[in-house]
This record gives sequence, C-alpha cells and structure tokens, in this order.
Amino acid sequence: YSQEASRTIAIIKVKGNKAISSATILSKLKSKPGDAFSQEQLNVDLKRLFSLGFFTDISIETEDYEAGVAVSFVVVERPLISQIIFVGNKAIKSDNLKKEIKSSENEMLDEARLKTDIDLIKTMYKKKGFQLVEATSGVTIDKKKNTAKVIITIDERTRVKIKRIDFIGNKNIPSKQLKRS
Repeated sequence: YSQEASRTIAIIKVKGNKAISSATILSKLKSKPGDAFSQEQLNVDLKRLFSLGFFTDISIETEDYEAGVAVSFVVVERPLISQIIFVGNKAIKSDNLKKEIKSSENEMLDEARLKTDIDLIKTMYKKKGFQLVEATSGVTIDKKKNTAKVIITIDERTRVKIKRIDFIGNKNIPSKQLKRS
C-alpha cells in the first residue's frame, strides 16, 4: 500500500480458530481497530501469535473495508491430543507413565514436549533396571477434527541384572568383606 500511513484499520478478524477463542487471539495483538495501518506492526503481531505456541501457521489477509482496511489473521491451530496410547509396556503401567509425561490428552500437540516425554520414559525404565529400553512416538492426525492420536511404543528389552562382582587389587580387605558392605 503506497498510502499506508493514511489508512486506518477498520476491523480485525480471526479465521480458522477452533480451540482458541477469537477474543484470546485478539487480546494478544497490539494492533487495534482505529490504529493507523502498519504492515510492520502486523508482522510484530504475527510473531507474537506464533510465540504462543498454539499455531502451526498464521497468515495475514487485508482488504478494503468501509473507510479503511479489514485485517484478518488466518490461523492453523496445533491439533489437540485425543488419545495417548502406550504399546509394549509391561514393567510400568500406562497410568503411571501418563502421570509422569508432560503431554496430556485434550491439550495441544507439542512435538518438542513429546521428545522430552520419550526421554522421561526411558529414564523411568532405566531406574527400574531396563538399561537397554527403547521408546518411540508416532502421531496420527485426524485433519477434519484437528485431533492427534499419540502412540508411544516401548521395547523394554531385558532387565539388566548383576550376576557377579569381582574385586581386583584388594590386598588389605578380603573380597567377602567388601561384598558385605
């Protein structure tokens, strides 16, 4: 817009949101109806919305509207987790795993948090003696409902047990005495 400075924002709309209310999104914007139209300020608002972590994509549409400009923020929300399913876990119950991980059902899917959850699960198993445990996650997204089913697959492998302890170099204290302590 060559006449950008003289134009004002007539209305701000939000499109594409389902889980996050328009009021919540609008409250995060610095731009308000009646302000001078500024592409620079709209770009700042776009970054602010991205930093919330609720959206996988955001775009801005503008069009002439009455005496000014109609601005629409078009958002694509992260899917909500509909289910978290554990497969292959025998040593630790699914309910106990769910209590420890950070991701939870009915919250937005966060891939970084899911990676952290996998590390937490491995740590829980290692504390129980499953040093060779492997855990992976898979996500199935229902695009119509914008929901995600998370499947965490655990391969417990075998529990590591200490069969024998050998002491080497103990001249002053016998091995039997060291084993007792």
